[in-house]
Amino acid sequence: MLKCLSVSPHIMAPTSVGGPLPTHSRVGREQQRYGIDGERLVAGCIPVRLSISSSGPEIVSILLITSRGGKGYVFPKGGWELDESCLEAAARETVEEAGVRGKLEDAPVGRWEFYSGKAERVHSAHKGRCIAHMFAMHVEEELSSWPESPARKRIWCSVPDAIQKCRHDWMKDAIRAWVKSIDREDLLCNSASMAL
Repeated sequence: MLKCLSVSPHIMAPTSVGGPLPTHSRVGREQQRYGIDGERLVAGCIPVRLSISSSGPEIVSILLITSRGGKGYVFPKGGWELDESCLEAAARETVEEAGVRGKLEDAPVGRWEFYSGKAERVHSAHKGRCIAHMFAMHVEEELSSWPESPARKRIWCSVPDAIQKCRHDWMKDAIRAWVKSIDREDLLCNSASMAL
């Protein structure tokens, strides 16, 4: 029951690298945004790196991080809070969880519905339903230390490898949607997306 939802046209301002590095991740749900039906709203990024190989073609790599429990690879994402825009939440979650900063693409890749952990499904009014607003981030800075560095590992992958390694189907769909949005379906199956 995973599906891509329409994008939010009011979320378009670009965000770039810079600013002070947070010393810790935000925790708690006191400032959490919820949708009209009680679903938890989250924001996240597909961190990408574009470079030119010595033979000339552009190389595209995607950054994945280990989940907090260490069970597979995911994208950085987390709660969209009341005191920030969706873009700000996506950038904040990405630096907190993945330790990278960069420029977000103006338009969101899309919105995906998913269901979070078992405990939240049982104990919450929204039964764990979440809506993830995902953006592509062109990484400009990779930090050696970041708030969640003790709990997470990073890996740069080719586009096909990122799809294969992603733990969640909706995240795989987000990669495909981003590739389609930049009109580069060739990245899904050939060496143009090989890892650096």
